[in-house]
Amino acid sequence: MLYFLSLLASFIAVYFGFRYYSLTAGLKRLSTELKMMEDSLGQPQTLKLSMPDKYLADFLISLNHYLAQVEQHVLYSKKRELRFQKQIENISHDLRTPLTVIVGYLKWMQANEQEQAVDEELVKNLAVLTNKAESMKSLVEQFYDYARLRSSDYQIHLKKVDLARVLKESLLGHYQLLEAAQLSVDIDIPDSAVYVSADENSLERIFNNLLQNAGRYADTFLNIRLSIQKQQVCISFQNNSQTLQEEDVPYLFEEFYMKDSSRHQVGTGLGLAVARQLAEVMNGSLNVIVLDKSEKGLLLHFELIFPIHPL
Repeated sequence: MLYFLSLLASFIAVYFGFRYYSLTAGLKRLSTELKMMEDSLGQPQTLKLSMPDKYLADFLISLNHYLAQVEQHVLYSKKRELRFQKQIENISHDLRTPLTVIVGYLKWMQANEQEQAVDEELVKNLAVLTNKAESMKSLVEQFYDYARLRSSDYQIHLKKVDLARVLKESLLGHYQLLEAAQLSVDIDIPDSAVYVSADENSLERIFNNLLQNAGRYADTFLNIRLSIQKQQVCISFQNNSQTLQEEDVPYLFEEFYMKDSSRHQVGTGLGLAVARQLAEVMNGSLNVIVLDKSEKGLLLHFELIFPIHPL
């Protein structure tokens, strides 16, 4: 009798030990699967139980039902976001053409009136209208770029481009903006060509956004340098700013981030975000650091880097 009880106790201990081990292993497996699912939300996923257990089976039924609901919500959100991005792209595209025509016509009128010197007041008003129209065109183009970059089918075609030339042309195009901001501009760009693999229009957009950002936030000066370091082309934009605070700097590349007290309070908060994304799709990078902090404000250093084009 004692032998039988001892055998029964051993059997019960083995059974419950095996059940405990199986349930523990099953729970560990479920935990691992749940962690793996974090990176693939929105895709069809089902958790399975390796060992039959009524309570765990009921739990898994509820959990799989919840995961199915999460999947539906994620898919709905993605589709809604894609529709929204497409709407922004379409609206921006529809606005770009008439704005381009308006800007061109205003510039023609401005040049025509200046040649004839008929009405000084009219020339001034045309200059104001041209600047406002160009600002509106720039805002629309930022929305258009943002929508295109967010699109899954966005493609960019890289080719050999003289980055030094594109930078010089961008600086000439922003001469009035920098002059109006009363900035002391110091430029150091080599006379010789500096080639990178890039899309020229995207490079222009990056420089435009960086220069417009300087026009809004730079306080007294802007230093621009182009150099070649270790098979990389480095373009630095340095300026001081009393408008920005140190706590603003980590958010400068976030979408729609704006500092309320900027010089003109005009913009979308997309300029630097779009510039960084364009740089990255062309195998480059764009970052900012605070070099110094004093009573005169922050000394900011924006650095744009591209691999040099192989000869």
